[in-house]
Amino acid sequence: MGKFTKVVTDKQKKLSEALEQFKYKDDAGIKEVVEVIGKARLTPTSHLYPIYGPIAINEAVERSAEEFLNQAESCPPLSIIDVVLAANREYNVMVKPVIDRFKKEMPDANTEFTFLKQKTFESLLEYLKINLSNFYNEYVIKDHNKVKASESINEEEREFILKVLGFKEVNHYKMKALFDLLNAIIRLKGDRLERDYDFLKAWAENIEKRKDLKNRKGIVSKRKIERSLGGKIHKVGIATIQHLRMHFGADTFKPDQRVKEVLLYKFLNLHSNEFISIDLDDKSAFSIMEKIHNSCNPPYTLRTLDSFFVNYGSGYYNKNEPSLDFANSVLKGVLKKLIQKGVDAELISEVSGYSAEELNPN
Repeated sequence: MGKFTKVVTDKQKKLSEALEQFKYKDDAGIKEVVEVIGKARLTPTSHLYPIYGPIAINEAVERSAEEFLNQAESCPPLSIIDVVLAANREYNVMVKPVIDRFKKEMPDANTEFTFLKQKTFESLLEYLKINLSNFYNEYVIKDHNKVKASESINEEEREFILKVLGFKEVNHYKMKALFDLLNAIIRLKGDRLERDYDFLKAWAENIEKRKDLKNRKGIVSKRKIERSLGGKIHKVGIATIQHLRMHFGADTFKPDQRVKEVLLYKFLNLHSNEFISIDLDDKSAFSIMEKIHNSCNPPYTLRTLDSFFVNYGSGYYNKNEPSLDFANSVLKGVLKKLIQKGVDAELISEVSGYSAEELNPN
C-alpha cells in the first residue's frame, strides 16, 4: 500500500511541477507548439481523416469549420445526438456512421426518422419516447437507481438502440443522458416561439457572460449549468456540455480525453506511458487552454484550438493505433525511395497528401 501511495504522490508532484513551469512559458514557445500540431498530418484515426485524407490538420480544420456549425442550424436535434453519442467513444468508428446515415436520410420526405423532417428537439424526444417507451417509463421517469437496467428495456427496444443509434451494446446511461438533455433543453425553452437553433445558440454563447454559471475561479461550472437547465443531466460531464455549446456557436473548448492528452504531452511535456487524460483535472485544463488561447489569438479561436488538439490527439495518441507515428515514418520512407527511382514527385505528393518538402529525398 505504501508503494502505491508513493507512486501516486510522485505523479502528482510531477504534474504540479509541470503545471507550475507552464505558467512561465512564453507566447513564442506556445505558438511554436500550436504550429507544429497544426502542420501535422491527419492520420487514419484523426476525426477529419475520413473526409480529407492525410492533409495538414490546420487545413482540414479550416475547411470543416463552416460544416461543423451548419449541422446544428440545419437540424438541431442531430447535433444533440452527435454530442451525446460522441462522449468517450471512437468518433469515426462509432458515431460518424450514425450521423452520416441521418444526414443522408434528411432530404427524403418519406424518411422514417420524423425528427429529421420536423427538426425540433420536441420531435426527437417524441420519436425516442415512441420507440423506447418501456425504457423511458421505467428507467428515465422513475428513479433509475431503484430499477434494474436490464429490466427497463425489451428486445424490440434493444434492437432499435443497436440498429438506429449504432451502439454495439446497449448503454443505458448514455440513453438516459440523451433523454435528460432533451428534457432539460425543452424545459428551459418553455413557450418561447423562436427556432430551437436560435434559442440554444443564444444560451450557448451567453454562458461566458454569466457569472452565476461559473465557479470562484471563473470557470464554467457543470453543476450550475445543469441547475440553469432545470436539473441533473445523468452521466454527462462538463466536456459534453462544452461540446454542445460549441455545436451551437460558442467559441470555447471541451476538456475531453483527446484535448487533455495533447495538453499533457505537448504542452506540459509529460510522458504518455506515465500519464493519461484523467490525471489532468478540468480546472487545470481550462487554465492551460486560457493561456494557450491568449498566446495564439489571433489567429486561433478556442474552437479552432480544440479542433487542432482533438484531431492530433485522436490521430497520434489513439491507444488502438500505437504505431501510427512509426507507420507514417515508414510510408514516407517508401515514397522517398520511389522518387529517388524516378517516379514523379508531384504525382506522389498529390496521391499521398504529403507535401513535396516532406518527400524531399535529400
